[in-house]
Amino acid sequence: MMTNVKRLPETPSPVTDVRRLNERVSMLEAVVENFPGGLLLFDKDLKLAFCNQRQRKMLDYPDWFFGENPPHISEIFWYNATRGEYGAGDPQDHVDHRMALVAKREEHVFERRRPNGTLLEIRGQPLEGGGFVTTYLDITEQRKGQDALRYLANHDVLTNLPNRFSAMGELESRIARLQPQASLAVVFLDLNGFKPVNDRYGHAIGDELLKSVAHRLAHSIRESDHISRYGGDEFVILMNCGSGRHEAEMLAERLERSLSEPFSVSDNELFISASIGIAVCPEDGVRVDELVGAADKHMYVAKRNGLSYVKSTAQPRTA
Repeated sequence: MMTNVKRLPETPSPVTDVRRLNERVSMLEAVVENFPGGLLLFDKDLKLAFCNQRQRKMLDYPDWFFGENPPHISEIFWYNATRGEYGAGDPQDHVDHRMALVAKREEHVFERRRPNGTLLEIRGQPLEGGGFVTTYLDITEQRKGQDALRYLANHDVLTNLPNRFSAMGELESRIARLQPQASLAVVFLDLNGFKPVNDRYGHAIGDELLKSVAHRLAHSIRESDHISRYGGDEFVILMNCGSGRHEAEMLAERLERSLSEPFSVSDNELFISASIGIAVCPEDGVRVDELVGAADKHMYVAKRNGLSYVKSTAQPRTA
């Protein structure tokens, strides 16, 4: 007759413990080396305890960093500062600034543009019991993508001018910054004769004509003015003016002269004109919708009467 013998749990041997520890260390090293960025680990004395290969290659660290006497974090800061990694200025000032940040023992995140143009996102995290871990991520392509999306959100794809969304934001900002006794003009421009061009020559020629019109208009305004393609064949120009409506009317005349010359598009000589409406802040309103609505209304008055714009009977205001 067999008796059930209760087996005692095996006691791990020292050899087993070492093997398991080595396996865990290997797994940890694999995780760290496959981290998508650079990683630095500093011990409680702020000496370099670990640096993954990606970080070593990215920042081109010298071999002596990884010898028997690892560098203090301040030495790494000094190495970076003297190579221009922190930009212009006294290297010691750069080191002192970063050492003060480390001394605070606070988590921090910031971005740094390297001399080679790459953009790094750097995160520092203090560890319990002392020490510090810092990660470096190359976000250059990510930022390019974000910038491209931001540009597309604020610009017209065809003409590369700011779009309606950008114009409304700029107008709101200029209204908020407008000083007492100063004026802000909204110049609303709608092309005449654009639809017949599209109908006769096709949309490809029409698009090229719009690009040429945008180019001329942009070269007819001051650097401080803001021009946008508001939509279709409509453009809006924002201008701060000292003499109020008179200064905006002078711009309207320049725009009219600019468009009076024929456009050469794919061996076609095309003629086009514009109806222009002007609204002035604060006389015509102090809100975005009031000013755009007033400029649009004045533009249609000019169009109905066959005028380029409706001239004001008021005398020019002196600044």
